[in-house]
Amino acid sequence: MRILPFSYIQSTMVSKSLQYISCGIHQLGLYVPDQETVRQQYEHQLQVNEETPFPYWTKVWPAALSIVGFLAEHLEFIKDRKVLELGAGLGLPSLFSALYAAEVCCSDYLAEAVAIVQQSAEYNKFHHMDCRVLNWQALPENIDADTLLLSDVNYDPANFQALYQTMHRFLENGTTIILATPQRLMAKPFIELLVPWCIEQQEITVIHLEQPVITMVMVLKKAH
Repeated sequence: MRILPFSYIQSTMVSKSLQYISCGIHQLGLYVPDQETVRQQYEHQLQVNEETPFPYWTKVWPAALSIVGFLAEHLEFIKDRKVLELGAGLGLPSLFSALYAAEVCCSDYLAEAVAIVQQSAEYNKFHHMDCRVLNWQALPENIDADTLLLSDVNYDPANFQALYQTMHRFLENGTTIILATPQRLMAKPFIELLVPWCIEQQEITVIHLEQPVITMVMVLKKAH
């Protein structure tokens, strides 16, 4: 079990902040929405529509940190490769991948998230990083990648079947999938479905906001 520390330096801006995240020898600039603004907007939208989804995308979650830590020690999965991230939120794994990858597509189904990631990509001068609105439940047929990154996407059992089908499609096309997830009991049946494809697995403890969080990173690949 490895423990990965990540440090943050925050520079406050209007309605969002720029966080400098140090991981290894690299420092990335990451735009993060102001949490008080997010809370107020969410409460307002909730009054208008009771089915308003909680804006989970507005934070950096431990699984994103663990997948970055894993990739830093396994650059072969991203170096000079075509990388796609689905359900990216703030896109930290994509931003790290852009340091080494030939091409990166960072996507989320929410346009607000993609707009923030685009600003982060521009700040870091990642001109080979494409930020797109994509819903992994209805992907275009021409979407492909050498490596697919999934960070904490398996949190809703109602979506497990659709997520499994999406992952199966990429695996059948020869894509390597790297999935990072916290250890949730409700996700155990889903994780068990992935075991036949798992070629590597690591338990990583991330020190996040001064608290240890245990996560698991799985590398999935269809056998030839």
